Amino acid sequence: MSIVILNWTGGESGQFADHSDRLKTVFQAEGKTVRIIDLGDQFLPELVEEHKTNGVEFAFTWDGFGSRLKSDGSLMSSVWDDLQIPLLCYHRDHPSLNLENHITLSSWVGHIYAAQSYANFANKYFPRKGQALFLEFPIIFQKNKIDKFSGDYFVLLRDLEDNVKTYESWSGVPQRNLVEFLGNADEEISAEFVRGNRKNLHDTIDELLTPSVLEKIQQDFVAEQEISVRFIAHNLLHKIYRNMVSEYLVLELADMPLKVYGYGWDRFKAMNNPKHEFLDVGPVTHSSAPFSSNYGILDVADVNDMLSDHVQRAASQSSAFLMGTSWPHHASLGSDVSDLFFDGAPGNLYSKAEWVMKSPVLYREKCQYFTELHCANFPVSKYLNQLGALADSVRGR
Repeated sequence: MSIVILNWTGGESGQFADHSDRLKTVFQAEGKTVRIIDLGDQFLPELVEEHKTNGVEFAFTWDGFGSRLKSDGSLMSSVWDDLQIPLLCYHRDHPSLNLENHITLSSWVGHIYAAQSYANFANKYFPRKGQALFLEFPIIFQKNKIDKFSGDYFVLLRDLEDNVKTYESWSGVPQRNLVEFLGNADEEISAEFVRGNRKNLHDTIDELLTPSVLEKIQQDFVAEQEISVRFIAHNLLHKIYRNMVSEYLVLELADMPLKVYGYGWDRFKAMNNPKHEFLDVGPVTHSSAPFSSNYGILDVADVNDMLSDHVQRAASQSSAFLMGTSWPHHASLGSDVSDLFFDGAPGNLYSKAEWVMKSPVLYREKCQYFTELHCANFPVSKYLNQLGALADSVRGR
């Protein structure tokens, strides 16, 4: 039997194609037959033919793309119901983002999240025939790892939706109760970041969305149910937080060398900081080039209990990284690697960045040691077995 990987071609610069190719390679190394099928006009006939010829053990897709496909225009029956193929959706985004990719009700679709907090949220608010799971994604090494590092600077790979513009836009929004809540919540989320993110972002948002607050916000959305209003609030505040911490990185390291790849940094570029260089995005952001500097990449996880995709990519190329997270699996590695991670407490990021600059080789070796421990504790073989077990449970519903 084969494993089918769904490739969504709408991603920028072929990011999903790269992920799919790498996953195919490591699954094949584990003895699996793997087929990548693009989500296009020929997807369904190619999937049917593959299932007829080899039998499909399960299909795997990124961020839920393809989970709502219909085979005959029916509003009730999905491709996965009709063919009885388990589809496993691996989500790196919070369930309030791209909501339609998370709410599939087909019993033949299983959902996996990159963070335990994401899975908890999905299980709390989405009615499903099976529980969503958290699985730690393995580090998948690039075919050509970087063998020479050069350039004394940090790298940030982030698009920005400038919060200054976001706050200005709120003045003309008719949903005034929502705007009031967002302003108050933004202050609390920022304060929690400075306190070291002791609580998860979305737990904080849920605590702030008390019944009376929800009732008040719902007055702005007469036709919306309470659950929809909750998702709107989580979605908007998730983006605000992501942009806030991105801006924090640039401002906190104002006197350190930094290259930023991404859209939306016009206000910061206009500051003319000689230490910072803002570069257009393009194919380079999906190559090894941004990961080849001596100091490595900076990144902040969207929530504090996960590793970001960029850190996974840095680790896969034996590069250095300094990441904002409270990744909760340190104990399982059997070694203290907490000095590779920072929080928003005053001076925490700056002091660790200083350490990187003083000893970049030693720091990179520490990152490589983390990668070795991660691969030993979360190997591809374990992940593949977990996917197989989930596919069996989906098949047995």
